[in-house]
Amino acid sequence: MEESVEWEEVARRLGNFEVLLLGSVTEAFEAFSRNPREFKCEYVPKYYRQFDGGRWFSRFDIEHWISALQQLEEEKPGSILEIMLDYENDLERARKLGDEASARDYSAAPAGALLEAFNDFSRVTQPLAARVYHYLMLNKFYPDLLTAEIAGIIPGVEKQNEVVKTLFALEKPSFVAKEKESLAGIAEAGLKHGFESHEVEGLVSEHVRAYAFLGMYFYRKEPFDAKAVLERARQLAEKDLAKEKREIQALKEVDGKTQEIIRELNLSQATQLKIATVKEIGFAANGFDESYTYLVFKHRSLFNAIASQLGVSYLQLIEMFPAEVRSLLERNAKASEEFKKELEERKKDNAIVFANGSVRLLVGKELAEYYAKEKKHVEELTHLTEFKGQPASPGKAVGRVRKILSLHQIADMRKGEILVATATMPAFVPAMEKAAAIVTNEGGLLSHAAIVSRELGIPCVVGTKIATRALNDGDLIEVDATNGFVRKVG
Repeated sequence: MEESVEWEEVARRLGNFEVLLLGSVTEAFEAFSRNPREFKCEYVPKYYRQFDGGRWFSRFDIEHWISALQQLEEEKPGSILEIMLDYENDLERARKLGDEASARDYSAAPAGALLEAFNDFSRVTQPLAARVYHYLMLNKFYPDLLTAEIAGIIPGVEKQNEVVKTLFALEKPSFVAKEKESLAGIAEAGLKHGFESHEVEGLVSEHVRAYAFLGMYFYRKEPFDAKAVLERARQLAEKDLAKEKREIQALKEVDGKTQEIIRELNLSQATQLKIATVKEIGFAANGFDESYTYLVFKHRSLFNAIASQLGVSYLQLIEMFPAEVRSLLERNAKASEEFKKELEERKKDNAIVFANGSVRLLVGKELAEYYAKEKKHVEELTHLTEFKGQPASPGKAVGRVRKILSLHQIADMRKGEILVATATMPAFVPAMEKAAAIVTNEGGLLSHAAIVSRELGIPCVVGTKIATRALNDGDLIEVDATNGFVRKVG
């Protein structure tokens, strides 16, 4: 029974996700629960929910999910690498569908054509949704296998951190890394020709065509426009651009540096397999945010056409389950006024609970009753002067805290501040570029914050669990990301 479930929060990203997104996840879990052999999923959870702005699994599921992945790797070393490579291929298929969709005009399409396109979208997202939480489970044990081996070979924390930084660095560039290089090119051209020149204008246009989607986060926030890109390029030009270019070049040399470490330490084939697996987990897992957002960005014409067809706004559409969208399109029907009122309630707040293969959504009175039963008191910890997390990108920095807990706060970030968040995602990159250091509640060595901070060359401490509760905006803190400490210094 759900009443006896011991829930554990596994992720918190800026409040509730859209019902359309969470519906993709629960649909995948439902399908796999009915016939697990037919689908690609190594573990099917029994209990999952979105509640109070976070995503949760039962502790039973977490333990058994981790055990299932560990067992796969023990029985056949390299299994996890194969799974993540397969996942990378699924991400690529999703982006390809996005490219195909962006070439079509859905504005005058009939309901049947919209339904067919929406079903194509759903089919390509299902394998992504099925494995989207794999990296959270892998992060709980797999990176430690490699770091323990390195710690046993190399004395000294600082040297260990430098080696681990290289071994965990991605050899295949993410969209964020590619955008960083493009932005540096615009900054360099701006310094040479002027930021109002035709040369810069052309580069900015190319940048927007390639990377505008990174300004979004799934179904929300606006794509980057030329004005935003130009402003970021100006800010980059004011920094040490030579240092920035060295860091970009260093990312391109990761493969060679990794091979050099392997030779110098005479690492075994088993350890080399772990290195390859760690890199692929980081690449594929962090690729979900980028690829799903890319897919949504490229389907904007479709979603706007569906919203118009159903007589709802875009913001109402994304609070619908996929099955609800299909049902209305199949019947060529408009959303009723009563249903639209419920969608407005979902926008305010909701809970989605998946239990034993079925899903229910709570709003209004039902949601209030669920809160009364499930909401636990969270203690404020601002009295703490020091706490610890996991070093993710070595170095030290001192600065004022800037907490970012919602998308609209990204623009508040100022150069030299310490970015503090539950976790980061691609839409945070403009703020991360200004940060002197990054501290997060969640994450491990393969989290978005860890990977991007290493690419940016700034100190980062992840997995503190309490940073957003222990720190307030404006607190002066020291981040010791070599040893994993965060201290208030004023």
